[in-house]
Amino acid sequence: MSQDVTCPHCNQVFEMDASGYSKIVNQIRGEEFEKEIQIRLNDAEANHKMKLQLAENNITTEKDKEISSLKNQIGNHAKDIEFAKNEALAKAQEELFAKDKQIERLKNERKAAEDNTELAVTKATGPLEKDILELKNKLSSADTESELERQKMEQTHLVEINAKDEMIRMKDDEIVRVKDMKQKMSVKEIGEKLEQWCENQFNILRPSAFRDAYFEKDNKSVKDVDEEHGTKGDYIFRDSDSEGVEF
Repeated sequence: MSQDVTCPHCNQVFEMDASGYSKIVNQIRGEEFEKEIQIRLNDAEANHKMKLQLAENNITTEKDKEISSLKNQIGNHAKDIEFAKNEALAKAQEELFAKDKQIERLKNERKAAEDNTELAVTKATGPLEKDILELKNKLSSADTESELERQKMEQTHLVEINAKDEMIRMKDDEIVRVKDMKQKMSVKEIGEKLEQWCENQFNILRPSAFRDAYFEKDNKSVKDVDEEHGTKGDYIFRDSDSEGVEF
């Protein structure tokens, strides 16, 4: 027995027997089952995703809490470190200030000691420096006097040397003159001039050295030992004391 079936989509009417209807029902049931399965799977997957998201959110929240806690701990630790650093810095500055004060005090003490030492040295060396200055002045004066004396002696020596040189020159001139005169004069003239020169020299020295002496030309003839030839004594020299006793 057949039966008419109307399509809900296109409103077309189909003639269908019982076996065909059964097939369509089974087919519809299979499709509905698949849809139901798919819907459940989708719901399960959505639920799983939601749980995963919730778990991730919980994990993220826990991590954020832990991170925040760690940050707070780090911040507190940093604050502790900063406080300790500031406290150590303040202590170091206090110690440095105390050391600076101690150094300044030691500098002042050393300066005072140096001033006292310098004053004591000045007092102790003042007379010595004065004596040294006086000795230097005396030494300088002595050096000056010595230099002047040396210059004077050099000048005197130079004058003496010049005088000696002049005397030597005069003697040399005299020798030259005498030699020239000898060449021009006879032996007798030379002898007479020599005698005259000797007498003049003796008369110059007579008042001081030979006041009682006799030195004059004697023209009296004397005989030689063999008495064959007669000669004259040119000059005779005699000397006696104040009482007339002849030497």
